[in-house]
Amino acid sequence: MEEFLKGEPKVLGAVQVMIALINLSIGIIMINIPFDHREPAISLILAAPAWGPLMFIISGSLSISAGMKPTKRLVTISLVFNTISAVLAAAASIMGVISVILGLRSPFLKNEVETVVVIQSPNPGMTTMLP
Repeated sequence: MEEFLKGEPKVLGAVQVMIALINLSIGIIMINIPFDHREPAISLILAAPAWGPLMFIISGSLSISAGMKPTKRLVTISLVFNTISAVLAAAASIMGVISVILGLRSPFLKNEVETVVVIQSPNPGMTTMLP
């Protein structure tokens, strides 16, 4: 148990809760982005913006609690949830990379490359772009 306390679980828990709030904020932004002709990201389909921050908040809170009142049971539960959070964070990272790769390639695979026509006006400084 002394080794657990050497790792400063209160600081770890506070960092995990802050990361959860940042992830939740980014997730809310991602959910509100309209998808015109593209499919949503894999992470959105699998609800990663919801379960990711939730797991970080739970594991962070448990780390803080275990740092304040270290019982064997609480330390064990905290370590289990920290491990689960780490695995889920790795899975979410892999989903993010896959989404980026598929998102970069999908317009070219579906022949959806947009052509833009630029019309130059006789008046200087006036340009019109049509899709």
